[in-house]
Amino acid sequence: MNIGIDLDGVVYNSIQYSEALAELYDIKYLNGKGIVNNDSNILAERYGWDLEFVKEYKKKFFPSIFKNVNLMPLAKEIIDMLKKEGHKVLIITSRCLDGVNFKKITMHKLKKNKIKYDKIFFSQKSKLNICIQNSIDIMIDDSPYVLEELAKNNIVCLYFKSSNTENLKNKNIFDVYNWGEIYREILNFNKEKKKNEINR
Repeated sequence: MNIGIDLDGVVYNSIQYSEALAELYDIKYLNGKGIVNNDSNILAERYGWDLEFVKEYKKKFFPSIFKNVNLMPLAKEIIDMLKKEGHKVLIITSRCLDGVNFKKITMHKLKKNKIKYDKIFFSQKSKLNICIQNSIDIMIDDSPYVLEELAKNNIVCLYFKSSNTENLKNKNIFDVYNWGEIYREILNFNKEKKKNEINR
């Protein structure tokens, strides 16, 4: 199978790191009100920050966040298992947003952590075209916006949820909370796919 994997909030704990830093920054430097929309992990929506301010904030802090984040528990081990089982792993990340090129930082971090993959894509826009062009069977992501677009186009999605993300209702979206659950869902989907191929 061709498995698409997002990085932030899926392979790395960058979302949790970013949220903790944003909270601290809001308190210490902005005297902010705190979270205004707990259902969103997008900074402008979550804190009611101005979009231009968010852009500058990302330029200032995201390079250090991406350098210092840690792997999600068992992410590397399960990616290794998937590769050994013959699956293709394609990393599809939005890490080039707002005119900041995080490619060098990302490639260095992946190499340092010995993350195995077949291809990597840095997408500034929709991930849909990349998924279609590369025949992605399952996409693992934490963004409701990305997942809803993919699911509407019949791509099976594993929604890596955190405590503050909204619920999505689509027959092609399955909630997961850790890499053990991701592995189980991939095994189940692969069995079902093989069974359907035999019954054709």
